[in-house]
Amino acid sequence: MKQSENEINSVIKGALGKAAPGTSFEALWDMYSSKSQVRAKFKRAAMIPLIAVFTLFACFTIGYAGLSRMTDNTDLPFVDDPAVIGKWEAVDFVADIEDFDPDRLASDDLYLRSLVFIKEGRMLNRSEGGILSNAPTTWTKGTIINDISKTASKYQIKDMNDGKYMFVEWKSGDYIFRLLKPDYYVLRQVDSEDYSGYEVQRKEDEIDYPFVDNPEMIGRWVSVDFVEDIDSFDPEKQSYQEELSLKELRLLKNGKVKSENLYGDVLDSTLSWTGDLIISQKRVTASKCIIKEINSETYMFFEWKSGDYTYRGMQPQYYVLKKLE
Repeated sequence: MKQSENEINSVIKGALGKAAPGTSFEALWDMYSSKSQVRAKFKRAAMIPLIAVFTLFACFTIGYAGLSRMTDNTDLPFVDDPAVIGKWEAVDFVADIEDFDPDRLASDDLYLRSLVFIKEGRMLNRSEGGILSNAPTTWTKGTIINDISKTASKYQIKDMNDGKYMFVEWKSGDYIFRLLKPDYYVLRQVDSEDYSGYEVQRKEDEIDYPFVDNPEMIGRWVSVDFVEDIDSFDPEKQSYQEELSLKELRLLKNGKVKSENLYGDVLDSTLSWTGDLIISQKRVTASKCIIKEINSETYMFFEWKSGDYTYRGMQPQYYVLKKLE
């Protein structure tokens, strides 16, 4: 999350904390801000005062615990649309359909890279830096449905000189929380194949390592942040704005690991360590641990190999843990 997003998030979180202490906004912000596209990403910093005013107004005048949000009717029956079957590659992102110019594309700057429509409403997608994987959405004729965000995004198909183009409403946080009109992704059809038998690739690491002792690893480590890269960590300011799902790790002698999530439960009972690696038998991952001394404190940067790594091919980010014992 970029600095301007952190500032906006903090403003809204603060207002929500006063009006509805039980409301957790951060998870929703993370899910739906979606690395905001093209024109929107240049406006965030300038919108901070406006969003602060809007949020305070909403919290003190609406009178219920939570921030007003837009939801669509997602209880739609499946209606077939043979024209949509196949793979579509994103080529542009526009405010209005009429703004699209096939001679001036922005495909290199797009977060969403491709959509695949499969028979009976199934979908695949690929985002920036990832691989083709199962999408959290389904489709019915004219609409893409997301039951998690409760959005129903209309799509239109238009025949143009060099092929078929799809215009899909992009219902991000601008639509859901700020009640703005959705912009459009523009995708060009590259094939009309049936992807029903497509097998999503899963990335697995080599995990068959002998135990190598490393006294630096042994101890109690408590999570203090989650960062995209090691250099972005600031011990004076937590950059990750929601609760950290990994609470702590206890690395014991002979490669044993005890893990705890934010609810006090075991995070992963299959964890072990060797050398500078933490190994998960369940996820089939070997995560590098980089230990650094910062301001007279000892920190571990632990590669977090979630589904973004194993199923979507993205680079792992890092949990930052502080050594207490």
